[in-house]
Amino acid sequence: MLTGLNLHSGGNTVSLDELAAAPTPAHTDTYYPIPHIQLVEQVKDSLFRTGFNVTDETHALSNERYFGLMDLKSDYSDRTTTIGLRNSHDKKFPAGLVIGNRVFVCSNLSFSGEINFNRKHTVNIFRDLPLLVDAAVGRIDAFESNQAARVEAYKTTELDVQTADHIFMSALRAQVVAASHLPKVLNEYLNPQHDEFKKEGFTVWRLFNAFTEHMKNSLWMLPKRTMALQAILDSSVRMPIESSVINEDLFQLT
Repeated sequence: MLTGLNLHSGGNTVSLDELAAAPTPAHTDTYYPIPHIQLVEQVKDSLFRTGFNVTDETHALSNERYFGLMDLKSDYSDRTTTIGLRNSHDKKFPAGLVIGNRVFVCSNLSFSGEINFNRKHTVNIFRDLPLLVDAAVGRIDAFESNQAARVEAYKTTELDVQTADHIFMSALRAQVVAASHLPKVLNEYLNPQHDEFKKEGFTVWRLFNAFTEHMKNSLWMLPKRTMALQAILDSSVRMPIESSVINEDLFQLT
């Protein structure tokens, strides 16, 4: 089980057996909920067929909402690729998948917009879900290559005070963190808890992890917030990365 992560203030981690036992509401003419376990099994099947190994996973339920994390086997010493999953039975959000990274030394987790899909619970979800999952998993190799370049750029780019101030203000405007949390992020940037980041100097990587250190308490909002943060930091290192939001409409067969 992934450690150091608070999945949700009101959510509980569950086993796969408990997840499979979670009831799924009956469908209506317009709403077709899928079992939470079906999303998990679909992703695992696609990963297995593509040659990826899941090394760790955590699943959580909060009333009728599900959130899951899966770590993949990593070729890097400092981080691993992580898949975030979500589903709901209360019509609050669609079934979705997003790809990100977890930093080993601090368990800081972030998600990228490069691989990201959401599928509404409508009549063809059972048909479309395998196609959406396979399309997302098929782009993991490209994501890992882009992410390696991104992390290297973050680690080798020093920030002056003016640029750091600009990033803080941009993050505030983008609602990456609340204004009340900015002093904590600033303190983490100036005085990191982990020696690993002290060695880096005042780099983009150090600032990135200062932000993500204070995002652990709200994983439900983490994908949106870290995508915004990454976009801000990418511009600071002038790194153009193409987004690959996988649109369900691509798979609407006629």
